[in-house]
Amino acid sequence: GHKIPNGRGLVGRAASTNTPILVPDVTKEEGWLPNPLLPETRSEAAVPIALGDQVLGVLDVQQNVVNGLGEDDISLLQSLAGQVAISLQTARTFEEATAKAEREALINTIGQKIQRAPTVEDTLKIAIRELGSALGASRVGANISAHRPNGNTIENN
Repeated sequence: GHKIPNGRGLVGRAASTNTPILVPDVTKEEGWLPNPLLPETRSEAAVPIALGDQVLGVLDVQQNVVNGLGEDDISLLQSLAGQVAISLQTARTFEEATAKAEREALINTIGQKIQRAPTVEDTLKIAIRELGSALGASRVGANISAHRPNGNTIENN
């Protein structure tokens, strides 16, 4: 539940600039925000998890020793952040593909039920019932009107 506003602290700076931040001694860093859950922090590294310009999150590592983190740690964290970003992108792509496949299957099922309807009235009833069910609607209705060749309008509610 610990949150940091964008641009504030090391994590906020890393997120807003999309660049890694390394602070060997947090007691000498202006703008450093202490985390009450980690009171012994003496050095800190914050590395954005990003896909191009889009920052998805920040890897934040604290050490209880001054100069406990260095450039080698930043390189390792950047590699990990890149892998996490790719994993997140893969998971999102999979979720989107799954949702799309489910929608298409639902549309196909509704279409098959509609095609089997023996009358226009049954077709409309099935379409309304199935769409209402798919949308989770408690009440669904349709207003249909048609024009006869003589110009009169037929309405069905």
